[in-house]
Amino acid sequence: MDVIVKAHGHLMWYLPGCTADDQIVINISEDGGTSIVDLLNIMDIPEAQIARIQVNGRITSTNHRLREGEFVQLFPVICGG
Repeated sequence: MDVIVKAHGHLMWYLPGCTADDQIVINISEDGGTSIVDLLNIMDIPEAQIARIQVNGRITSTNHRLREGEFVQLFPVICGG
């Protein structure tokens, strides 16, 4: 199962080769049991670095169970403008 991820601010540093405009596709298990926390672990992003998570444009929690094709946005604790 694939999900699309956009890491904002300094979180993109956890994704080698990514720039501010990049979105990446992450392949995760298809058992329907993969949560946002699991995704963060796969990507080696510390949960403490995350201030807000959006899935398909809606704010959600780290307990959200991911589904095929969902668009996940990760926002850092501090993000400049």
